[in-house]
Amino acid sequence: MRKLLSTEDVAEKLGFSKTWMYRNKVKLLRNGFPPPVIGANRGSHPKWDERSIDAWLDNQMPRNLREKRVQVSEMTRNYDALLEERFNQITI
Repeated sequence: MRKLLSTEDVAEKLGFSKTWMYRNKVKLLRNGFPPPVIGANRGSHPKWDERSIDAWLDNQMPRNLREKRVQVSEMTRNYDALLEERFNQITI
């Protein structure tokens, strides 16, 4: 299920205020920021797809940091699987 974010949610995710989002919306869109998936009309409440925002943020990272993030993510998944396996051994 996709999670939709409000302007306030997106601003918080980016580390800025809602006002900053409104002032910089056009500049962000010109730089490849994903447009809202619903409510893009004036006076409505826009909503963004969280996965699109996350992908855009990942693309803003320098390549070497992106690669490290993937490595850490894989390590976390492996560790989670190991913990799950050990937990199942204990509870059997």
